[in-house]
Amino acid sequence: MITGELPVTSLPPYARGARGDGSEDDWYRSHRNRLPAPVAVQFVVWVLFFALLIALLGLSVVYVHPTWVSFLRNVTSESRPLTPPTTTPTVAASKATFGLEASTAKNATYSVPVSSYTIVVTTSQKCWVEVKSPANATIYVFAKTIAPPAKQASVSVKGSSAVLTGSRAVSIEILNNKKVIGVILSPKSEFTYSFLPPSS
Repeated sequence: MITGELPVTSLPPYARGARGDGSEDDWYRSHRNRLPAPVAVQFVVWVLFFALLIALLGLSVVYVHPTWVSFLRNVTSESRPLTPPTTTPTVAASKATFGLEASTAKNATYSVPVSSYTIVVTTSQKCWVEVKSPANATIYVFAKTIAPPAKQASVSVKGSSAVLTGSRAVSIEILNNKKVIGVILSPKSEFTYSFLPPSS
C-alpha cells in the first residue's frame, strides 16, 4: 500500500473552464455574449448588399437577355419640320473671303472677295516688282524696281491679277477701299502670286 502524498497536478483545460479561470471556454463565452452591431450599421450593410445584388442581376440581364431592356433605349423626341437638303456651295460662295486656293512649286493662287482691289507690295530693299491683270495677260500693268527711299508699290486692278517679285519682299497686301482684306507675309522671290475674284 502506498502511503506517500500524492503530487498536486493542474486540471486539464476542459476542467478549468468550469471554474472560469481564463480557460478557452471563458474566451468563447465572453465573445458569444458581445453586443450586436448598431442598427444603423446593420442597415447600411444590408442596403449595400442588396444594391450590389441588384446591380449584378441587372448586368446579367443586359448580357443574357438584352431585348428585355430594349425599351429603356428608345428615346422619343418631338417631331420637327424637315430641313431642306444642303447644296454644294458655288464658286462665288467659296471665294467669299481671302484665302489660298492652290499652290505649286512656282506659283500660288488666292481668292479675293471683291472684283476691284489694290495690290500693295512692301519691301525693305531694292526689289523688282511686276503685276499683270488679268493674271494670264502678256502685258504688265506695273513693272518697276522699287528702290529706297520708296518701300512700296501700289497697283489698283480689276478682275484677276498676278504678282511676281525679283527679291524677297516684306509683304503683299490686298486692299479694298483702303481696308486690308488679305496679307501674304514674306512672299517668295521669283514666285508668282495670282489673285482671283468671285467672278473669275
